Parts: sequence; structure tokens; C-alpha cells
Amino acid sequence: MSEFIDREKAIANIKAAYCCGCENYNGVRCRACQIMDAMDVLEDEPAVVPDVQRWRKTAEEPPTEKDSAHGNVLVKYMDATFAQSATWDTVASAPDLFTLWMPMPKPPEALR
Repeated sequence: MSEFIDREKAIANIKAAYCCGCENYNGVRCRACQIMDAMDVLEDEPAVVPDVQRWRKTAEEPPTEKDSAHGNVLVKYMDATFAQSATWDTVASAPDLFTLWMPMPKPPEALR
């Protein structure tokens, strides 16, 4: 999985490293600065939602132990209209029965 960064923190770090003490660039504050251009590009990048909580096709991406929470993943069993918990190795070994799976969601903050 790709790593994700905090956009605002990255921009603040860039400003601290490259803009500290800089009052202007060729007489034009920030607008003519290539560092500011780079920060604008970073600000305009679309947010990326980590794909941890998405359904995966078991035949294409079988679960591993690393994907499980206490050995379990969330699954869709064949034509069922609901999700249930199953052990990751059972799911991985039977993609025809467990067609879709995803990692177990984390409990709400209040319940942790």
C-alpha cells in the first residue's frame, strides 16, 4: 500500500525549511518563487483515501494473516446479502464460496 502524508504538515515543513527569513523573491513576495509553486501543486493534489476498507475479490486478492484482526476478515459468502466474519485462511482457500472480503473495521474511538 502507498504511504500517505499530511498535506498541511508537509506544506508547513516546506515553509519552515525554505521560506524562513525570505521576505520576497525578486521583489515579488512568494508569487514568483518556485517553492511556492511546488506548494501550490501539493495543495491542489486530490486527497487519496486509503484503500484499506474496501471490498476485494478473493480470487484476485486473497486475504493474508496481515489483513486479519484476531485471525478474521469480513466476508460476503456466495449470494448472501449480508457480511459476516470468517478466518482469513478459510477465505483465501475458498474464493468460490467467499467471493468478496475486506479487513475488519476498527471499532469507534469511544469503544477502544
